[in-house]
Amino acid sequence: MAIFRSKHSKAIFWGLVLILAAVLLILDNMGVSFGEGISLWRIIGGVLLLAWLICEIVRLKFADIFFPIAFLLVLFRDPLISILNLNPDRVPQIWIIIVAAALLTTGFHIIFDRKKTVTVNGHEVETGGRIGKETLYADAGNLDGFTIKDHLGAVELFFSKKDSYPGGGVISIYDNLGLITLHVPSEWNVVTQCSDNLGSISVPDHDSTGDKSITLDVHDNLGRVEVKFE
Repeated sequence: MAIFRSKHSKAIFWGLVLILAAVLLILDNMGVSFGEGISLWRIIGGVLLLAWLICEIVRLKFADIFFPIAFLLVLFRDPLISILNLNPDRVPQIWIIIVAAALLTTGFHIIFDRKKTVTVNGHEVETGGRIGKETLYADAGNLDGFTIKDHLGAVELFFSKKDSYPGGGVISIYDNLGLITLHVPSEWNVVTQCSDNLGSISVPDHDSTGDKSITLDVHDNLGRVEVKFE
């Protein structure tokens, strides 16, 4: 299982995936048929999703395999109905498949991510598998690598030593069926990078009085992330 343990092996794997996608593109242009209802873009999408699935399996992150499987089922839902001669009324709808994937992902994380709330050098905080509320304080002068992982809990994050904040900080947030509230100084600007699976992210409009910004890299599965300016 040594694959993906180095940047070189990861690069080789994804390079092969892209080469395969290019070959499929050429074959499609040559008129090669992939089957009724199976278009080129379905094939390429399927290859990328299958690569994602393989990555999670090889890394032994079995709680994260349900979304690539769900997207594969969504992508090939119509061809599978035709090929297997299924009754469309008895096949789960797309939104049911996605919601089921989110619930399975969250459930597996809650069961297997049995970690108490910890702080490592003021950076990493985990509230895995806990139903409760945690109040945290982050040193604004040392936010590099700060990560919050919340599974079915509630987290409130406040910032201390605000005057020492240099700007340009990034906080990574992984939220599964939880509520994370960040109390951000009103003079900061908030930039969001979101990977949102049926979750909710709320950042109110406000007129910043300063030029410093903080980036929230949010991965949200059926949870809610809120920003409150203070």
